[in-house]
Amino acid sequence: MDPAESIAAAIAAGAAATATGVEQHGFSTAYHAVRTLISERYAGVDLTAVEADPRSWTSRAALIESLRSTAAAADVELTDAADHLSGVLARHFPDIAGAIGVSLHKVRAGAVRITDVAAVGPGVVAVDTSVDGSLEIGGVRSGRESPPPPMARP
Repeated sequence: MDPAESIAAAIAAGAAATATGVEQHGFSTAYHAVRTLISERYAGVDLTAVEADPRSWTSRAALIESLRSTAAAADVELTDAADHLSGVLARHFPDIAGAIGVSLHKVRAGAVRITDVAAVGPGVVAVDTSVDGSLEIGGVRSGRESPPPPMARP
């Protein structure tokens, strides 16, 4: 995932967790940090649609485009905050993190390459996986709604 896709995925997972009423393990603080950075620095980036329906691929694609059209995707503090949020969710709320695709836990590998994943549901899950050599997973689609085609790189 490029930075814009990672930020959008973190926002979607955060919105999904918020909808469940989760307020523990630093989740709320991490989610609000990402939201605050976006609202203070990138007024043109609208999170409303993704927060209203975190599983909507259309809303997430629009958010990704919006992040790419601003300097948000190159903002190191924002990408670090989004990575932190994703980590909190993956550690403490794997079901929510898994709803957006790819949930890795204790992976030990020579090489792992995961590409082109779009999921509403588990997508790819690797729990306590060990790989000698290489593991390549690509073109995964999952869930109830048709995910969008892979995003073109700018």
